[in-house]
Amino acid sequence: MGSSIPAADLPKIIFLAPDKLLHLGVFLVFGILVYRAISTQKKFTFLLGHSLGATLFIACGYGVFDEIHQYFVPGRTADPFDVLADVIGVILGLGVLKILQNKTSKKMGRIQGGGTGLQ
Repeated sequence: MGSSIPAADLPKIIFLAPDKLLHLGVFLVFGILVYRAISTQKKFTFLLGHSLGATLFIACGYGVFDEIHQYFVPGRTADPFDVLADVIGVILGLGVLKILQNKTSKKMGRIQGGGTGLQ
């Protein structure tokens, strides 16, 4: 993972600067993937009714712990604004997922009379 690479060894990704947009984009996708994993699993049924809250807790918690981890990596710093970008990314990801589910539900509703959405 990129958060373990010392700052001097980080690859220069010019087209993805600024850093906060990169955090936002990565966590947008991460939030969608965490939600999909939680909402489709069958082992922890208590999470099924709380997929949205569990996603926020897991994905945002990961962002916080990643920044704490970076504090201990030589040449890196923990930036609270990175955490903010992570949280915004997760929330936007869930919003994108909701919009896509609404569109799918409307199409499926016309076909079969039902659909599912964020819980």
